[in-house]
Amino acid sequence: MYEKEFVSSLTPKQLHYLKNARVGVIGGGVIVELLQRWYFKEIRVLDVVVELNHIYMDTFFKKEDLGRFATYKPLTEKICIKVRKMPDTVDEFKHELRGVDLVIGFCNQRRAAIATRELGIPFITAGLITTFLPDGMRFEEVDIPDPIILNPSLTSMMRSIQSFEAVKLLTGIGHPLFAPDAIKIDLLNYELKRVRLDHI
Repeated sequence: MYEKEFVSSLTPKQLHYLKNARVGVIGGGVIVELLQRWYFKEIRVLDVVVELNHIYMDTFFKKEDLGRFATYKPLTEKICIKVRKMPDTVDEFKHELRGVDLVIGFCNQRRAAIATRELGIPFITAGLITTFLPDGMRFEEVDIPDPIILNPSLTSMMRSIQSFEAVKLLTGIGHPLFAPDAIKIDLLNYELKRVRLDHI
């Protein structure tokens, strides 16, 4: 089903909620562009300045972005995109993520996961993709390292799945994955594997 057809199949109530939702994103790039297509009201990006490896691993970044924060042009005047420096501590993450409805992770996942739990909001992980709910299993109870991205195809697929998990979570459609269930991407064999997270 094409994305446009899917969006039009949402009920007015689901679309209304999506268009009023605020999402925090750890690490920017192509995921910001994906989230815009779902009409999120606010996309709050916590990121670092663009380095050469970002350009090779994420199709969004361009050479002119090197050495500075990437800039994003909102698709419509109803979408707000804010870019902030990547926090160093849990308290700084909490400060930057106040008021969002959920957070999509990438790097610094442990600190971000603790911050989101303390704020009472869901956290969608990277690498192994799942959602940690504030009152569910704790991120610290399982072994999820920050993802090692080796190619742009993997980045794009992972970020696409994360963005769709956010849509499912906020609209109530489909079956979002919750920890300890997770998705592992196997590009070599063209598989999305459903796995169980290992306890530490």
